[in-house]
Amino acid sequence: MRLNLITKSWNTYFLSSKYLQSRINFNEGVQLNYYGDILFYFKDTLELLKVNKELSKDFGCKVFYAIGLLQIIFVQQDLIDELLSIFSITCSSKKDKNPNRRIRNELIGHPINREAGKLQSSSIFGNDLSENILNYIKYDVADGFIGNSFSETYESIINRHINYLDKYFEIIWSKILSLLKKYKVKLLNLENAIINDLELEKVVELCALRINKVLESNYLFKKEIILECNDRKKEHLRYSHAVELFMNELKTAIKEESQNINKILISKITDNINGINSENDIVIKLEELNIDIIEKNNNYSYELSKLHDRHPVFGISFFKDKYIENKDVIEELINMEQNPNSDLEYYCSFELIKRNLLNN
Repeated sequence: MRLNLITKSWNTYFLSSKYLQSRINFNEGVQLNYYGDILFYFKDTLELLKVNKELSKDFGCKVFYAIGLLQIIFVQQDLIDELLSIFSITCSSKKDKNPNRRIRNELIGHPINREAGKLQSSSIFGNDLSENILNYIKYDVADGFIGNSFSETYESIINRHINYLDKYFEIIWSKILSLLKKYKVKLLNLENAIINDLELEKVVELCALRINKVLESNYLFKKEIILECNDRKKEHLRYSHAVELFMNELKTAIKEESQNINKILISKITDNINGINSENDIVIKLEELNIDIIEKNNNYSYELSKLHDRHPVFGISFFKDKYIENKDVIEELINMEQNPNSDLEYYCSFELIKRNLLNN
């Protein structure tokens, strides 16, 4: 089953790519991690899709197990339809849902079935209910309410459902692969545009549409800031360095994204019905992606991280004292000091200081 790969692709690409989001039903509910709730439900219930050979001889326990299993299957079918809807795919067919869904509806959903107030059918658990067999009696108006006994092995019910899950996870995965192939083409087109010296404003616009996480990886990469840096790049090295930093980050991100997509496209499937076994397999909540920039760039030295965060002790004054003989660093510290409310000035100088210190 492909659920693990679907989830990893969702975490890695769909949560951060506006291009991919525009190709599916990435609506407000999905943004609020409704998709994540679906995956958590699957994680909690997939392991229950097995024959319970340890049922006691108590008839009530057998009834309880039957109700639980059929209801889990019913809900998972509904969740599959939700996933299909998210990925803009037609819902699963009644033919594929049945007979499991019909059995659930007859025995649990509507054991007393009326239409326009008239009794149509009634169902009860049969005496042959066991740890291996689901047995129930149905009284139907079409048969003159003569009770008919129906039996199914739990193994056959579960196997049908596993085949159902496998089929539709495969359909979803095929759709994801198709979207990722198109996404890769868009990334390569952006790469070619950079090589051909497309003007920065259009590059930033394409970046926002295709690999938006780059713009969120550094304060300087906000559209209005990086474009102003570009306009002022002849004024000082700090501005041209910011533009260079952005372009290098974008090129690296495109390369890594393309390579990772290639790995997914050729990956071998090792998942099975019990493949979800850790928190890492479940979708990351959107709010967890809004981490502070220092977490995304944890290669900063400890001291630089404090300067980045405008620490009251290990901030500008600390660096002035420590690097008093480094004229380039002092110049940028003074610029930061003079522009405490400007992200552009502060972080342009910060990045130049970082380059200066790390290169030395």
